[in-house]
Amino acid sequence: MGSNFFVAPNTWWNGCENMSLGNNVSVGRGCIFESMAGKISIGNGTGFNSNCTLGADFGSISIGNDVIIGMNTVMRAANHRFDMGSQTLIRKQGHIEGDIIIEDDVWIGANVTINSGVRIGSHSVIGSGAVVTSDIPEGVVAVGIPARELRKIEKKSVGISPK
Repeated sequence: MGSNFFVAPNTWWNGCENMSLGNNVSVGRGCIFESMAGKISIGNGTGFNSNCTLGADFGSISIGNDVIIGMNTVMRAANHRFDMGSQTLIRKQGHIEGDIIIEDDVWIGANVTINSGVRIGSHSVIGSGAVVTSDIPEGVVAVGIPARELRKIEKKSVGISPK
């Protein structure tokens, strides 16, 4: 665990030995982090609003630096299998592991679901309520169910304007 780490009350951590957290990470009230059989890695300056759930059992979740994550976001790095036919209950068919990769400087809006096997590129924004089922490129705004690129984010130089 990095330095200057803030955790609000009422959070749940399971599998901490499989987690790494950078510096200046902030975790809001009611968040759940599960990685008993998987791995969670969180970069520097990343913040989670309230009630986020990260489930990395049977897979991995890697979040870069300076990522901001809206309330009620769900990330699940595995899916239930359902390919054994109707003779076997779905809940008894096990899981298919996968990875979720969120690169640096991403803003994930409230109530977003991110499924296994997804990479979200740097400097992107995921609109509130989106369901991310496939890769999102760098530098775009993505919205909807399933999430799709809405537009590119214009690159501007940052600095002080002359008077």
